[in-house]
Amino acid sequence: MSTPRPDRTAPLLDKSAQGVALAVLRHGPIARAELARRLGLSSPSLTRLTKELIKARLIRERPAEQRAATGRPSLPLEINGEAAQFIGIKIVAGTAYGVVTDLRGAVLDRRRIGSRARVPSTFLGRVAELITGFRAEHPRVSGVGVGIGGPVLDGSVVQQAHFLGWGEVDVGAILSSAVGLPVTVHNDVKALTLAQHWFGAGRGCRSLVVITVGVGFGCGLVINDALVDGDRGISGEVGHWQLLADGPECGLGHRGCASVLLTSSALADLAGRAAGTTFTFAEFLRLARDGDPTVGMVLDTSAYQLGLLVARIADLVAPERIVLCGDGVEFAMIGAEAVWSGLRDHRSVLADEDDLIMEELDFYDWARGGAALAIRRYLLG
Repeated sequence: MSTPRPDRTAPLLDKSAQGVALAVLRHGPIARAELARRLGLSSPSLTRLTKELIKARLIRERPAEQRAATGRPSLPLEINGEAAQFIGIKIVAGTAYGVVTDLRGAVLDRRRIGSRARVPSTFLGRVAELITGFRAEHPRVSGVGVGIGGPVLDGSVVQQAHFLGWGEVDVGAILSSAVGLPVTVHNDVKALTLAQHWFGAGRGCRSLVVITVGVGFGCGLVINDALVDGDRGISGEVGHWQLLADGPECGLGHRGCASVLLTSSALADLAGRAAGTTFTFAEFLRLARDGDPTVGMVLDTSAYQLGLLVARIADLVAPERIVLCGDGVEFAMIGAEAVWSGLRDHRSVLADEDDLIMEELDFYDWARGGAALAIRRYLLG
């Protein structure tokens, strides 16, 4: 007998049911007693809500686990990953990276598509082709999420994407019309932060900071289990905080800020000036790994400033965990000793020294952030 396929949209859940589904997603497999404790629900209320969610095939009971030879088996709850599938997209200059995930955020498929188009609608036409290609092999897709560098309004309109040269583009409307699915658009760092909170290094934490270094510099925040957007979606804009009073000046007139000390292009430029030549970022990393003294001095100075910036953010938010990642994070890993030195020199003495994690993530990991956006919309509306 075949299993009935779930609807492409989740059933309308009330706030209590949403809370249960989200808690099972983030903490499952989880025992009912622990779930009730976390949510402050009585046993009868939890039983009613879990029955509804099991009937809707959003959660399920795991096979019985015998606690002891004569003990009563427990039936922990977990999200039914097979209930739906989602597409996540990460857009960078010239390329869109895509993944398909299940409801638990597990990646089932991945691919990318390139385009030299500068006109947003033309580029997004290629993104629509990527989505359509996924759907041909994954017909149970229920929604799409897109991460893009820049502030986004109303989960749809990209106000400004500096690295793409886009402004006031309704990405959500264009893609939704093209593919016939709900599409949620958000800043890429915030989307990545959501994925890290639910499925990655921040899983189980109530507060989290994700700092990305690379072509740009970004910061995502989770406080009290909620992703922080801020007014007009511009929270976490720390790229122009001053780190070095006598440092170089950025294009906006800020002296010694992260954008001229810590981005990949800035690091290559600083090292090139010190050596009297020019470097690409890849060459900068190679020379740093090889122990070049001039490049090493630049790397250690910038890594120390990165530690200072992490300390400032951490003292402001006091997170349970800090994740340092991005396409340029290798420089921080090479200069980890200097990063830790800057962090310890400037952070509160009350802080936990073991809460910083450095992770190498690729653009498909960023694309999973888009899938997390789609999952959130599916469960919470």
